[in-house]
Amino acid sequence: MTEPLIFEHLTRVAPLGLRFWDSASGQFISDGLFVQAVPKLPSGVYLGAPVQANANRSGVFVFNHMPGLQVSEFGSGDQEYWQTPPAKKDYTITVLDTLFRFLPFTFDVQAPAKKILAFACSNGKPTPLPDKQPSGSIPLYSAPGRSVPGGCAVIRASLARNPLNPLPAAWAVVEAYVEGALVCRGLSDAKGQLALYFPYPKFVLPNPMSNRPPLTQATWPVDILVFSSLSPPSSSPQNLCTLYAQPAANPLRQVSPDLPLQKQNLAYGLELVIQTQDKSELFIS
Repeated sequence: MTEPLIFEHLTRVAPLGLRFWDSASGQFISDGLFVQAVPKLPSGVYLGAPVQANANRSGVFVFNHMPGLQVSEFGSGDQEYWQTPPAKKDYTITVLDTLFRFLPFTFDVQAPAKKILAFACSNGKPTPLPDKQPSGSIPLYSAPGRSVPGGCAVIRASLARNPLNPLPAAWAVVEAYVEGALVCRGLSDAKGQLALYFPYPKFVLPNPMSNRPPLTQATWPVDILVFSSLSPPSSSPQNLCTLYAQPAANPLRQVSPDLPLQKQNLAYGLELVIQTQDKSELFIS
């Protein structure tokens, strides 16, 4: 049998792959997401036309034909290629949910990137990751109006500053901890509205020898941490790494005098609404 003659050997490299994780459902999400990349200079100036990613059968959003990366996309893709890619470019990624379940956001990347992007900001944040979130995924943050996924706990709050002239604490990062473990991280929206959805934590009896009560009577003590800038960026969508870099703020259980928020009691089957005493908002200082 005559061996075929190979006149040309052509390889293609996908310069960037992204996948997005919803901690509420415990699933990767691809349906309804619009993911776009725009090339940029270090000065922040955008160059070239945006390019949209397409989700493959595994739910990974793959970019092709990225501006400025043609020589890299036709590279060999071998070990030597990844040690010194023919070309590298900086891009801003924009993520929008056309089904309005998740808040929009942006983040910056450099492509090409080997394998699926292991997202992290230059300061190493976000850390820690919520329980069960895969390390190679990008988190999605629930919008306040999202339908509650089945079997999920719900924490809500309307974040604000200055009780005398309440202003929304927009785009604050909020973390919920149970027994020292991070169970959920979320964002307030442009109006300061917050909704945290997450699977109920494991119920541990205070006394292992006691009888286990019905699940409907289960409760968990929750610690709330807030990170918020006095002057949050007004643009939308927000850059995730800018939001992660916000300083710690103090949620208040009382104002005048200001007293810090204490542990909250999350009960099975009931939404936990956190408010400052005698207020409809949760004020932060």
